[in-house]
Amino acid sequence: MVRIDSGVISRLEVLIEESDVQKKEFADSIGLLPSSLSDILKGRIKSLSKKTLLALELCRGINIGWLATGKGERYTEVVKIDSELTMDLFFLYDALDSDNRKLFKLLCTSFEREQNKGNR
Repeated sequence: MVRIDSGVISRLEVLIEESDVQKKEFADSIGLLPSSLSDILKGRIKSLSKKTLLALELCRGINIGWLATGKGERYTEVVKIDSELTMDLFFLYDALDSDNRKLFKLLCTSFEREQNKGNR
Protein backbone atom coordinates (compact mmCIF):
# COMPACT_ATOMS: atom_id res chain seq x y z
CA MET A 1 0.00 0.00 0.00
CA VAL A 2 1.02 3.59 -0.59
CA ARG A 3 -0.20 6.28 1.78
CA ILE A 4 -1.73 9.17 -0.11
CA ASP A 5 -0.29 12.56 0.78
CA SER A 6 -0.16 15.85 -1.12
CA GLY A 7 2.94 14.67 -3.02
CA VAL A 8 1.24 11.50 -4.26
CA ILE A 9 -1.83 13.53 -5.27
CA SER A 10 0.35 16.02 -7.18
CA ARG A 11 2.20 13.23 -8.97
CA LEU A 12 -1.08 11.51 -9.90
CA GLU A 13 -2.40 14.79 -11.30
CA VAL A 14 0.75 15.13 -13.44
CA LEU A 15 0.35 11.56 -14.71
CA ILE A 16 -3.28 12.12 -15.63
CA GLU A 17 -2.43 15.36 -17.43
CA GLU A 18 0.45 13.70 -19.33
CA SER A 19 -1.77 10.78 -20.34
CA ASP A 20 -3.85 13.02 -22.62
CA VAL A 21 -7.04 11.23 -21.57
CA GLN A 22 -9.96 12.37 -19.45
CA LYS A 23 -9.98 11.41 -15.78
CA LYS A 24 -12.80 8.95 -16.48
CA GLU A 25 -10.70 7.12 -19.09
CA PHE A 26 -7.69 7.13 -16.77
CA ALA A 27 -9.80 5.68 -13.95
CA ASP A 28 -11.30 3.05 -16.27
CA SER A 29 -7.85 2.01 -17.48
CA ILE A 30 -6.79 1.09 -13.94
CA GLY A 31 -10.07 -0.48 -12.84
CA LEU A 32 -11.32 2.41 -10.70
CA LEU A 33 -14.65 4.16 -10.75
CA PRO A 34 -14.26 7.82 -11.73
CA SER A 35 -15.70 8.76 -8.32
CA SER A 36 -12.95 6.74 -6.59
CA LEU A 37 -10.25 8.53 -8.58
CA SER A 38 -11.89 11.83 -7.65
CA ASP A 39 -11.88 10.81 -3.97
CA ILE A 40 -8.17 9.95 -4.22
CA LEU A 41 -7.34 13.31 -5.82
CA LYS A 42 -9.36 15.15 -3.16
CA GLY A 43 -7.56 13.33 -0.33
CA ARG A 44 -10.68 11.46 0.84
CA ILE A 45 -8.94 8.09 0.39
CA LYS A 46 -5.83 7.69 2.52
CA SER A 47 -3.99 4.85 0.74
CA LEU A 48 -3.78 3.08 -2.61
CA SER A 49 -4.51 -0.65 -2.56
CA LYS A 50 -2.15 -3.27 -3.95
CA LYS A 51 -4.59 -3.87 -6.80
CA THR A 52 -4.63 -0.19 -7.76
CA LEU A 53 -0.84 0.01 -7.56
CA LEU A 54 -0.44 -3.08 -9.73
CA ALA A 55 -2.94 -1.70 -12.23
CA LEU A 56 -1.08 1.64 -12.36
CA GLU A 57 2.13 -0.22 -13.10
CA LEU A 58 0.74 -2.73 -15.60
CA CYS A 59 -1.85 -0.57 -17.35
CA ARG A 60 -0.19 2.84 -17.30
CA GLY A 61 3.51 1.90 -16.99
CA ILE A 62 3.92 4.00 -13.84
CA ASN A 63 6.89 3.45 -11.55
CA ILE A 64 5.24 2.94 -8.15
CA GLY A 65 8.42 3.96 -6.33
CA TRP A 66 8.29 7.32 -8.09
CA LEU A 67 4.60 7.71 -7.35
CA ALA A 68 5.19 7.04 -3.64
CA THR A 69 8.33 9.14 -3.19
CA GLY A 70 8.89 11.33 -6.24
CA LYS A 71 12.32 9.71 -6.68
CA GLY A 72 13.51 7.74 -9.69
CA GLU A 73 12.05 7.41 -13.16
CA ARG A 74 8.41 8.31 -13.64
CA TYR A 75 7.66 5.38 -15.92
CA THR A 76 8.76 1.76 -16.01
CA GLU A 77 10.06 -0.08 -19.05
CA VAL A 78 6.69 -1.84 -19.39
CA VAL A 79 5.45 -2.56 -22.89
CA LYS A 80 2.01 -0.99 -22.99
CA ILE A 81 -0.74 -3.05 -24.51
CA ASP A 82 -4.47 -2.52 -24.87
CA SER A 83 -5.82 -1.48 -21.47
CA GLU A 84 -8.79 -3.90 -21.61
CA LEU A 85 -6.44 -6.80 -22.27
CA THR A 86 -4.11 -5.50 -19.58
CA MET A 87 -6.94 -5.46 -17.05
CA ASP A 88 -7.83 -9.05 -17.98
CA LEU A 89 -4.20 -10.04 -17.43
CA PHE A 90 -4.12 -8.08 -14.19
CA PHE A 91 -7.13 -9.93 -12.76
CA LEU A 92 -5.67 -13.24 -13.91
CA TYR A 93 -2.34 -12.41 -12.26
CA ASP A 94 -4.10 -11.30 -9.07
CA ALA A 95 -5.83 -14.68 -8.79
CA LEU A 96 -2.58 -16.67 -9.04
CA ASP A 97 -0.67 -18.08 -6.09
CA SER A 98 2.97 -17.03 -5.59
CA ASP A 99 4.49 -19.93 -7.57
CA ASN A 100 2.25 -19.29 -10.56
CA ARG A 101 2.95 -15.54 -10.33
CA LYS A 102 6.66 -16.35 -10.71
CA LEU A 103 5.88 -18.47 -13.76
CA PHE A 104 3.67 -15.71 -15.20
CA LYS A 105 6.49 -13.14 -14.76
CA LEU A 106 8.96 -15.55 -16.38
CA LEU A 107 6.66 -16.00 -19.38
CA CYS A 108 6.20 -12.24 -19.72
CA THR A 109 9.95 -11.65 -19.54
CA SER A 110 10.57 -14.35 -22.14
CA PHE A 111 7.91 -12.84 -24.41
CA GLU A 112 9.43 -9.37 -24.02
CA ARG A 113 12.90 -10.69 -24.95
CA GLU A 114 11.49 -12.31 -28.09
CA GLN A 115 9.68 -9.08 -29.01
CA ASN A 116 12.88 -7.09 -28.53
CA LYS A 117 14.83 -9.50 -30.77
CA GLY A 118 12.32 -8.91 -33.54
CA ASN A 119 12.68 -5.12 -33.24
CA ARG A 120 16.45 -5.12 -33.80
